Amino acid sequence: MRPYHTVLLMVDEISLSALLPDDCSPDLIRFVKMATPLKSFQILSQDTDIPLSLIFSIAAHLVYWGKARIIYPLCESNVYVVSPAASIHW
Repeated sequence: MRPYHTVLLMVDEISLSALLPDDCSPDLIRFVKMATPLKSFQILSQDTDIPLSLIFSIAAHLVYWGKARIIYPLCESNVYVVSPAASIHW
């Protein structure tokens, strides 16, 4: 992971928040609420006041448990296309 990467949550914020235990880290809760595919880890760290090293740890934790994927941030000037062969049904 690099500061210019970001996280794509594979479940919505509400579902993920419901899975978190009551005694989980406030940083984890803040991360889940603030993470978007538009913000790099560096920006997310600045916006949440969470150290970048902890942002990496939280992201790695979510990836390990299958709740997120590491991606390059989405950009408004790019064009994104879904392959016709892609399965879009869950």
